[in-house]
Amino acid sequence: CFLDGPFGSPSREALNTDHSILIAAGIGVTPMASIIQSLVHTLRERKQKCPNCSHCYYNDTTETLQRVKKVDFIWVNRDQRCFEWFTHVLKELETEQALLSSMEDNLVDLHLFMTSAVKKSNMEGVGLHLALDLAHRRDSKDFFTGLEARTQPGRPDWDKLLSEIVSKRKGKKKVFFCGPKPMSENVKQVCEKYLIPFAKENF
Repeated sequence: CFLDGPFGSPSREALNTDHSILIAAGIGVTPMASIIQSLVHTLRERKQKCPNCSHCYYNDTTETLQRVKKVDFIWVNRDQRCFEWFTHVLKELETEQALLSSMEDNLVDLHLFMTSAVKKSNMEGVGLHLALDLAHRRDSKDFFTGLEARTQPGRPDWDKLLSEIVSKRKGKKKVFFCGPKPMSENVKQVCEKYLIPFAKENF
């Protein structure tokens, strides 16, 4: 279903920020879900059909979107099961963006992390990464979620990840976070380093 209307503070600002960085841990994705659903709906609404020839075309993004030009969605979960309830919406997002891929870059970039999986820091981790890489190349889908976006084992390197996001240069940025306090403090510290405004939902 599509949820429209006001979003909870501070996430309600996300659609009126040039470059929104949505960060959620576990069920902290709940306030972000309506934002992602709204973006999926907006992308779908851009598709128009000519009444005379039935040719399909897409409206300019600026006609249908609010101020937002770019969204990075970062979701950290403990295990595969935690992704399941929202995966279908992310699949819809990937489908809609694929239809527009020949005309423009993706509006939303997905960054998924699973903390229970072994990171690439020992032989077990190296073996896991090789198996996941082979599976993704063969099927063009992530082993854990079935999405095109890869799920990364372990926890995010916040400094590296936010540095890469900052380099996209898509206008004024703001982080919207919902998750546990320890993670919030880590993310906020990195945001201060890169001068990114930080807003936190209660978890």
